[in-house]
Amino acid sequence: MAEDKQETEKTFADLGLCKELVEACENLGWKKPTKIQEEAIPYALQGKDLIGVAATGSGKTGAFVLPTLEALLKDSQERKSVQPFFVCVLSPTRELAIQIAEQFEALGSGIGVRCVVVSFKVAPLFLFVFSLDRQEVGTPGRLADHLSNTKGFSLHALKYLILDEADRLLSMDFEKSLDEILKAIPRNRRTYLFSATMTNKVKKLQRACLRNPVKIEAAFKYSTVDTLEQGFYFMPAALKDCYLVHVISSKKGATSMVFTRTCRETDFLALVLRKLGLGAIPINGQMSQSNRLGALNKFKAGEFNILICTDVASRGLDIPSVDVVVNYNIPTNAKDYFHRVGRTARAGRSGLAISLVNQFDIGPFKQIEKHIGDDFKIPKYTANEDEVLLLAERVTEAKRISRKSIKEGGGNKRTDRLDDEDEEDIEKRCRNDVSFCLGLAKRSSSSSKQQSSLETGNILGSFQDHQIKVREEKIVKNKRVEEDNMGTEESGGVSKRQRLDELSSASGIENPLVPYNDVDDEEEDFERGKTANGGGRVEENRGQVVAAENGEENEEEEEEDLYGEENSLEKRKSQFEPREDCPYLDTVNRQVLDFDFEKFCSVSLSNLNVYACLVCGKYYQGRGKKSHAYTHSLEAGHHVYVNLRTEKVYCLPDGYEIIDPSLDDIRHVLNPRFTRDQVKQLDKNRQWSRALDGSDYLPGMVGLNNIKETDFVNVTIQSLMRVTPLRNFFLIPENYQHCKSPLVQRYGELTRKIWHARNFKGQVSPHEFLQAVMKASKKRFRIGQQSDPVEFMAWLLNTLHTNLRTSKKNNSIIYECFQGELEVVKEIPNKAITEKKENGDGQIDGRAGHDIFTETSRMPFLMLGLDLPPPPLFKDVMEKNIIPQVPLFNILKKFDGETVTEVVRPRVARMKYRVTKLPQYLILHMQRFKRNNFFIEKNPTLVNFPVKNLELKDFIPLPMPKEHERLRSKYDLIADIVHDGKPNEGFYRVFVQRKSEELWYEMQDLHVSETLPQMVALSEAYLQIYEQQQ
Repeated sequence: MAEDKQETEKTFADLGLCKELVEACENLGWKKPTKIQEEAIPYALQGKDLIGVAATGSGKTGAFVLPTLEALLKDSQERKSVQPFFVCVLSPTRELAIQIAEQFEALGSGIGVRCVVVSFKVAPLFLFVFSLDRQEVGTPGRLADHLSNTKGFSLHALKYLILDEADRLLSMDFEKSLDEILKAIPRNRRTYLFSATMTNKVKKLQRACLRNPVKIEAAFKYSTVDTLEQGFYFMPAALKDCYLVHVISSKKGATSMVFTRTCRETDFLALVLRKLGLGAIPINGQMSQSNRLGALNKFKAGEFNILICTDVASRGLDIPSVDVVVNYNIPTNAKDYFHRVGRTARAGRSGLAISLVNQFDIGPFKQIEKHIGDDFKIPKYTANEDEVLLLAERVTEAKRISRKSIKEGGGNKRTDRLDDEDEEDIEKRCRNDVSFCLGLAKRSSSSSKQQSSLETGNILGSFQDHQIKVREEKIVKNKRVEEDNMGTEESGGVSKRQRLDELSSASGIENPLVPYNDVDDEEEDFERGKTANGGGRVEENRGQVVAAENGEENEEEEEEDLYGEENSLEKRKSQFEPREDCPYLDTVNRQVLDFDFEKFCSVSLSNLNVYACLVCGKYYQGRGKKSHAYTHSLEAGHHVYVNLRTEKVYCLPDGYEIIDPSLDDIRHVLNPRFTRDQVKQLDKNRQWSRALDGSDYLPGMVGLNNIKETDFVNVTIQSLMRVTPLRNFFLIPENYQHCKSPLVQRYGELTRKIWHARNFKGQVSPHEFLQAVMKASKKRFRIGQQSDPVEFMAWLLNTLHTNLRTSKKNNSIIYECFQGELEVVKEIPNKAITEKKENGDGQIDGRAGHDIFTETSRMPFLMLGLDLPPPPLFKDVMEKNIIPQVPLFNILKKFDGETVTEVVRPRVARMKYRVTKLPQYLILHMQRFKRNNFFIEKNPTLVNFPVKNLELKDFIPLPMPKEHERLRSKYDLIADIVHDGKPNEGFYRVFVQRKSEELWYEMQDLHVSETLPQMVALSEAYLQIYEQQQ
């Protein structure tokens, strides 16, 4: 253990650091090392494991960054090569991980150090991990996930492991992740463990991963730096917000961090302070990672000078410009207090920490004083009472406006009930509490001889007596409200407000900005399974709870809220009558409307009762007073909305339905529809359609958006769109209305959008269909991962058949189009027969000879696989540039019933195939890709095939047709899928035929262009669909 030495003026050069690092410290303004740096760096340079315990803001990060960079520089000079990783730093939060990475790159800028922060999605990580990077900074959970699931990701060459904020790492359930990481990294390494406190869990971790460590304590168990000034204000709870505004206003130009207990309070306080003209921004654990980083960067950049935060920002974040820390809520744990106030007075700077203490915080605050020191008392600050009371009116108004905006945006019921109280009652109660509490405080301070004004048991008792009266008033008022609500219900019923309160409390949602779903559409109530009596609850799978009441009761309660009258139902009915003269129809912007994506509210992410704003194109939930659509109409001034399920158009916030035929084109784009006569005329239509941007497109020949490596889906869909019976089946929803499969429904919607002649744009996004594919295939086929269109075609056809087939007959539109039949003759050697008998596989039917056993069976097929001849291994000088070619008829001989195909799995056998039934649409698959023992290789052999009039009977024997039937063995090509590029790296495109003009088009994602039939025959065919001539 390092002993405390007499302070001497040492420099970074005296500690043994190289010239480059000393210059980097000078560039950052580091004039001399801190205590923890002065004691830890020499031991680290000697190659010892370290345990560093120091207060927040004491320079712990520099204590492990500098020796690590020194070792990295020496290692690179000795090896003269770049290793994948050199040091791994683990931190409890992503923000701290990013900050440590910035520190590494700032101090290592002279030696070209780069870092990888393992805290985001896996995809962009590959751009860095295998290129220039030498450092790894991240959270244990994310790093353990990469070690388990990312192929090729390894830390076998790691030399240094650093655990920053180790006490919090172990308090956030990272023990399992740490165990996985410790097993994956080499034992021969240096390990640094740094923490602000030394807990029992940290001691256990020390014994598990450090070898003969040197322990350096530059702090007591709980301590603050000497440059930190601490103080507190004592006030009644009702005036806490006024004191907060007073403190922040008195520190003009200062950068402040305000710590609250809950995420809900950060949002509410930020909103209140903004209403008062103060630049506040919230940050809490319920925000997304990108929003948290964005808020933190704006605070660092000075766009906002007040950060309202929870304890998520109390650890490790180094924001040098923080001047003031305000404890809006006193932490119940003394350790959290030290971490909070440690956000200021960092690296030798001065800072101020102010705590707002009310009558309920006396106990926790006394415990904090004891942990600082037995004789230490935090000084008490006094404020001008008149100045604080002058702020009460403005603060109360700001809180009222903030609650109102939260309520309209879907706040929870606890906030709503506060709004129901009379503002005069709130102000009167605040003033009574203020005068009462301040009077008691004065009386106590004049008569008491105690050093601290917090030791006032009589104040606490007197205040509790006063609060009992206030609570009694609340109880009487609540009972009166409940009796009024009960009077509107039938005998024995429970009021709607009570049920909503119970649901709100049961949901456990604390953030007032979490939306409340105000649903008032009778059509949507019915579709969500509303009971005949009207009462019921529906619980959404995303955790949202919606209470559905019967129509009359719902209308009456809303009328009481809107007008405060009992007999206002007639007013509402007359007010919400459909209108044809809406003044906002000219604001509809069809250019921004896109109905190809999932129908989820952009705020609550719920698919329940979603409306599309026809002005901006965004999706919002509900249209009642507490809904997101209603709020958006008030904030943005957008007034026209369409229900994405019922297709009804409404004007908000007025609430009336708009009846206007000019909106029919939007309904057709939202839900394309075809009559049976229109379906019959599709293949005869030669007319082009025009999109809103003026571009022309052909219905059925529109491009499909490649979301991310989904070209294998696009070519498959474009090919199946040429199968006329299948297309016609899915264009009429009544054909599959009995099927509840999301995959079937999404495929039908995609088919109708592709063939619709009134689209707003000449392309379609298969986003909803891809989501259904990922769910149905259990992520076998997914966005961002290239797959084989042959495998996808087989899976899609079989899945659609399974979902569409009826229980009585194993038949569907899929089998009617694609199913054929093969006769399979299997010749098994006698040795295999003996093994089969020994294994007890049962009796064997067939004809056994001396050498082989023959077994004949019939099997259905949806596609035929054709074997390509292997390309020549060696080519002479004349043939080196010649691409091998083979006629289609040669490889079709596999199905002539005489050609032998040898197989080895599941057992060695010789197979003969013969087609006994031809399907209406024949799918041929050229087996270009084969996996050997090392990699996948592609066969470049070209197949020569006819585009029209493929006569099968001339090359393979076919069964004789029945009487009065004609043998149909002639086929025409309608789709040809082609693969370009190397295996696992290339892309897919497809050639399709437009039957109305017999023209061919080449399609690759959004690219659609006309081509010649001769170009189709020159391609490397991979999957083909032929149509039988009738």
